[in-house]
Amino acid sequence: MMDPRIGWIQPEQKGPAYTTWSDIMIQDVTSPSTNLENLRAGRPDYIPLNHKNTFSDAKETTALNNLINADKKSFENRTPWWSKEKSYPDGPVGLHEEILDFHNFMKPRPAEHRMRQEVISRVQEVIKQLWPTAEVEVYGSFRTGLYLPTSDIDIVVFGKWERLPLWTLEQALTANKIAEVSSIKVLDKASVPIIKMTDQKTSVKVDISFNVPAGLKAADFIKDQIEIFPCLEPLVLVLKQFLLQRDLNEVFTGGISSYCLILMTISFLQNTSFKKILECFLIEFFELYGKHFNYTNVGIRVKDGGTYFCKHEVMLGMNDVYNQPALLCIEDPFTPGKQNIPYFLE
Repeated sequence: MMDPRIGWIQPEQKGPAYTTWSDIMIQDVTSPSTNLENLRAGRPDYIPLNHKNTFSDAKETTALNNLINADKKSFENRTPWWSKEKSYPDGPVGLHEEILDFHNFMKPRPAEHRMRQEVISRVQEVIKQLWPTAEVEVYGSFRTGLYLPTSDIDIVVFGKWERLPLWTLEQALTANKIAEVSSIKVLDKASVPIIKMTDQKTSVKVDISFNVPAGLKAADFIKDQIEIFPCLEPLVLVLKQFLLQRDLNEVFTGGISSYCLILMTISFLQNTSFKKILECFLIEFFELYGKHFNYTNVGIRVKDGGTYFCKHEVMLGMNDVYNQPALLCIEDPFTPGKQNIPYFLE
């Protein structure tokens, strides 16, 4: 996740997410009457980082449930996964059922899966024409199955080059009319250089990187975690849609990556009880990361069963950019050569 106050942020990154995070950082909550209902009704769709809890846990949970039930009732006639033949009961059970219905509605269909495979084949054909010995692999949400209809496809190309051939591939994708000309971008100065494009036939977004094996290991790890935590898949799809609706789902514009969100969810599930319904998981996820989590001092680690670590201990000697007080940091367990020093995801 990117701190919008960092000086090196690129101009094109100042999108909707930049404004939202800036507001969160500078929000000054001083009135003891400020509460979740005021925040919801009074515009900001977030809880400021310096928000102080003025309610007991019981009252806070009741207020949160009332908000969710009110939202559900006002929108239920417009949600495509809801049918007139079904009525969701009020309270936790109703939200639990609706999350399941949302998951069943949003999870990939066979036709959608085939369409995305065709996109991958078209990109792969261009790559093979340029470099016949190159290996093309898919990772990310398509490999794990945790993708929305709006999600992009992550492709990694393995080969031997003195310099990453980002611009060569960009020109080939344009010349072969695979990518929409106005959509293709080469991010050669990112921590992981990539080509971002939109498929001309399907409008599916594609990210292409080179020689980054960590993505494949991460995808296999996530698939294993889905087996351990059956609630992970529906919970992640709801959270991804939540971020998408607020323009907070794209790292390039100041949001949070899908991988980062999934690791946050895995960490949350590793440190909570299984004996809960989806409604409880969703509410407690928002309470943890929106209100209680100590972003200043705590980092997230998911390997070996999951734990938290002290940010200050691992940041010694690192660049000052990591000393931003509200910067979310998560250890990437699959970054080569980083066994002792965590890799901080943006």
